[in-house]
Amino acid sequence: MVQLFLSKCYEPIRDLLVAQGLITPEQVAEGKRVVQQGGWTDKLSHSRILEVVTDEFVLPLPQSTLTLTIPRNDTITQYTMRGPLGLHEKCLPDGSHSESVPREYQGHAIVRFEVARVPMAAGRKKNVVLVLRVLRLLDQQGPDGIPFHLPDGGELVQGSAGVARYFRLKSASKYILPTALEALERKYLSGNSL
Repeated sequence: MVQLFLSKCYEPIRDLLVAQGLITPEQVAEGKRVVQQGGWTDKLSHSRILEVVTDEFVLPLPQSTLTLTIPRNDTITQYTMRGPLGLHEKCLPDGSHSESVPREYQGHAIVRFEVARVPMAAGRKKNVVLVLRVLRLLDQQGPDGIPFHLPDGGELVQGSAGVARYFRLKSASKYILPTALEALERKYLSGNSL
């Protein structure tokens, strides 16, 4: 839909939709306004659409940048999360821990947003942040032929081996509706922490 209002090459399709009465000229004007206010470009229009912040979605790992398209009341926002985003194996499939550097997962995973309390520095209180939890691995077989082990309950997407990658709620709230963030807090902060 963004391309319909973003690209000049789709003007004939828009005109045809109006001529056939499938959309109105007012809806075309509203679509153009939303795309313009959202700061969309051809490059940014290739992101994942997340209709509800609690939805699960597929994420290729590792990744340096994740751009999400998130509808709000009267506009569509794009939330760009800068990486690194990855997943490292903490233990081997038999439950033992590896002495070497943990393997990095390379493949697609089903993830979802959660909020959690994380310590920001030694001795300080924990802050509430946005995290991504890996629920399932779609490419469990690693390039070395050994299956990648995901613990029961999943694992948080990491910035580096063993360090959860988190995003501050203050910056996320510019893109995600406050009601959606509150829903995440109610769902995941009932006494839980990382």
